[in-house]
Amino acid sequence: WPAGRWGTPEPPKDGPPRLEALDEESNMDLVIVPGLAFDRERRRLGQGAGFYDRWLARGLGLRDAPASFSGSEGPLHLVGVTLDELMIDEVPTDDYDVLVSRVVCPGGVFPQA
Repeated sequence: WPAGRWGTPEPPKDGPPRLEALDEESNMDLVIVPGLAFDRERRRLGQGAGFYDRWLARGLGLRDAPASFSGSEGPLHLVGVTLDELMIDEVPTDDYDVLVSRVVCPGGVFPQA
């Protein structure tokens, strides 16, 4: 696959249809969620377009992704994996932001289990 905007391999847009990962027959248990930064309250900073938040809300069975959503406690667990340097005091949020279940970094797991 060719490298995309961030230098990571991406399937070509004109290639074969992509599988729908969150369809009703999916056996997905875990989503490793990317982010530019995270905080100890499980908020993540994305690119600002809300793509992951809308996709995750659909996978969690939500019509919208309210900021008050407390993270996945059901069958789909959302985990942000990051570096200590990308843990910040507070990530700004919008109404559509979905909190991750856990943030994992070399300095610990948040919230602590």
